[in-house]
Amino acid sequence: MNGKLLQFNKLFDKEETKKFIDWFLRNYGSIRTVTLLDKLKLLGFIHATKSGVSIGLEDLTIPPLKRNLEFHTEKKFNSMERRISMGKMHTLQKVRKLDEAWKIINELIGEEVKKNFKQSDILNPVYMMVFSGARGNFTQVKQLVGMRGFFVNSQGTVLKFPIKSSLKEGLNISEYFTSCYGARKGIIDTALKTADAGYLTRRLVYAGQTQIIKKTNCFSKTGQLTLITKENKEKYNLTEKKIVGRVLAKDVYDPKTKKLIASQGQDICRYVVKKIIQIKRIYVRTPFDCKLNNGLCQLCYGWNVATGELVDLGESVGILAAQSIGEPGTQLTMRTFHTGGVFTSKKSRVVDEEAICSPVDGIASYTTKHGKKLKTRYGEPFFFTLKTKKVVISKDKIIKAVIKFPKHTMLFLKPNQKVYKKQIIAQADNKKKLTGFENDELMAEEKISYTPKTGLIKFETEFETSKKRNKSLRFSNKIKGRRVWLLPGNIVTYTELVYNINIALTCKVYLNFNSDFAKKKKISNQLTRSFFPIRINYRTFNNLSRFNKKYYKNSRKSQNEYKIVKKNIKTSEIFITDNNERWIEIKNTKIKLETKHGLILYKNTPLYDNFINKYTVQVIEVRKNKMCIQNMGRFFITKKNSKKLFNNDFLRPDFKLGSGRLYKGEKSEDIIQGLPKIEQLLEARKTSNLKNLKDNPNEILKNEFITLSRKYTNSTAVRKAFEKVQNIIIERVQKIYKEQQVNIADKHLEVIVRQMTSKVMIIGNGDSNLIVGEIMEVNRIEKINKKLKNKIRYEPVLIGISKISLSNPSFLSQASFQETTRILARSAIEGKIDWLYGLKENLILGNLIPIGTGYNKL
Repeated sequence: MNGKLLQFNKLFDKEETKKFIDWFLRNYGSIRTVTLLDKLKLLGFIHATKSGVSIGLEDLTIPPLKRNLEFHTEKKFNSMERRISMGKMHTLQKVRKLDEAWKIINELIGEEVKKNFKQSDILNPVYMMVFSGARGNFTQVKQLVGMRGFFVNSQGTVLKFPIKSSLKEGLNISEYFTSCYGARKGIIDTALKTADAGYLTRRLVYAGQTQIIKKTNCFSKTGQLTLITKENKEKYNLTEKKIVGRVLAKDVYDPKTKKLIASQGQDICRYVVKKIIQIKRIYVRTPFDCKLNNGLCQLCYGWNVATGELVDLGESVGILAAQSIGEPGTQLTMRTFHTGGVFTSKKSRVVDEEAICSPVDGIASYTTKHGKKLKTRYGEPFFFTLKTKKVVISKDKIIKAVIKFPKHTMLFLKPNQKVYKKQIIAQADNKKKLTGFENDELMAEEKISYTPKTGLIKFETEFETSKKRNKSLRFSNKIKGRRVWLLPGNIVTYTELVYNINIALTCKVYLNFNSDFAKKKKISNQLTRSFFPIRINYRTFNNLSRFNKKYYKNSRKSQNEYKIVKKNIKTSEIFITDNNERWIEIKNTKIKLETKHGLILYKNTPLYDNFINKYTVQVIEVRKNKMCIQNMGRFFITKKNSKKLFNNDFLRPDFKLGSGRLYKGEKSEDIIQGLPKIEQLLEARKTSNLKNLKDNPNEILKNEFITLSRKYTNSTAVRKAFEKVQNIIIERVQKIYKEQQVNIADKHLEVIVRQMTSKVMIIGNGDSNLIVGEIMEVNRIEKINKKLKNKIRYEPVLIGISKISLSNPSFLSQASFQETTRILARSAIEGKIDWLYGLKENLILGNLIPIGTGYNKL
């Protein structure tokens, strides 16, 4: 560090520490990094011991808003039940609304848990342990002090009702019974599914064991085209990850000056990425392009991911790849045991929209001009604003808050409706800006440049004098250059700024880390080099609320087992009457309803004081003090699926009225559901449970080859078809792992997929003595074809990882994997010779294995 002291102006949690160590390793090398890590370890132990942090029951604080949210949600569902009984709402709509609403409440309670910890006690042991990344995760904290939420059974199906209690409050009998499903799933997964993940690792090791770095260069002339995107920081980082550690297949020139930026055969480091970022298309070498039949060359593989340097000769990259792909599966399988079968969804709200909650209790009022009354997909009415709409929330005739919504906002309120704090009152496009008012005077639209890091913030805004009608703060003096020491999320009572207003302005700073603010900005003359100016959205409210806040972040993908084909289902009502008639004798009472013959009385309809009808019935006869009724059943059937029925038709029991739509809730997609998909891809399966798999790689390869054969020569068509399938397999496997927040380098998958796409089947032998139907390595056939006039014709074949292991030239390696007796017997009959080139055969015989220091002994 050359005698200079490094300064980092930020909070170091687990993620920041990882980034710091990565940066240090790149800049100062592995030896100095080891010393730093040792010092960090010692520092951590000392302070962990001195602090003496431990969890007690007092540290588990339940957010005060939890009860209120649950009470109002239950109230809402009771009203939904009444609407169903009155025939105003479909049961299907209720089921979907129930799922969605509880997920939203679960997320809201989660946010309240975070806010409660931050505002009440940031030195809370639970808060420190979890949010620093030292131990546990937020799902566990939410279960302890929030609500346990939805659970999944051992098949991964989400159970109908959530557990509303937290572990601190304690579960009732039914909730405890529900939670047993999750516990059982955890134990089953740990016991059985870990074995599946381990078996996948074993197959991968056998498939990749022959992949050893054999040569420095194979002199391959082909390379993979990589498109460089630099639209924002996230895409730039993804591109950087893809190409750092690769070797260029072609020279790279500056498009303007035509000067050479990087040459063919040069490895790409982060410095080179910055130089070539202007070029949109570059060619890099990958394991797919290597021309060696057995093993790989250094330049096609590139850097060793572990060391950040060019891979050494004799490195067993196949086993490294197998371990990297298989290990996360084993770890994630065991992790499901600790979460206790809790379901987390990615569909807790409408995509690209934000839920806006009421900041206070009160009565919300607005005008119904410039808008339309519509219905949601759950059949609930809402007001769609066509122009900017102002909603006033007042309590006891005192205005508590005024919210200004942009156009195209969905308002879930009726005029003069009661609202409670944190009730979802609207949904708006998150690209729109919402403006909040306090006492109809304060407008939160000031933009202040400040740093998201902890440090000094210099306010350079001049506050101009303005009148109340402009909806902005009124100041008598100009204030410039105030300095305040702020921590992210801290509350600062700042009374100096408001001279002519009697209230103190309490404000809270929210940090917004959108990609828009990651771009470099020119620093204005007002800011000196001592500051870190970054533009943010700044919102101030007296009640410490922010209206355009995102509430939902989910970690697992979900899917519907059955899709509802038609959204707006038109329904017809069918009443089935029972013959058993009942007489109701009414003493000294007066029936409020005008009863007549044939009248249908719905469930929960009040007939007279203190008497509510419990069933849907039809009036047969009315006398002076008696009324004869009979039971009725009400069914909703879609018009297209109903049978032809006429009024007063006689129906026998078990008569099929029509075919309805089957609705099933979401299904959890953790690694337990992901592992079979990874296995299907790597085993190149065509069917699953005797059904053809849709879009399976084998079909894609076959169709792609047929299409390309019309345009290109046989060898080019095969290579291009393989390239397409290779990318598809890698993309699909990566998608499954990324959903579990697991990052695997593409290089590892490329090594395994190269083995799967390395062989072809001969369909025309040409001038060679090869047999039609024989399977051979594509590299070997290409070499043979160079010497033949009448070329061999062949088609691509996709081979699963188990078949790769069984097609190994070494019979000892084959026999140690599967079908030992058959392989040994066949090898003995054929008189096979094992030349002991690979790892497994040498390991069995106790020889020095041909990798690492034993590589040159071969």
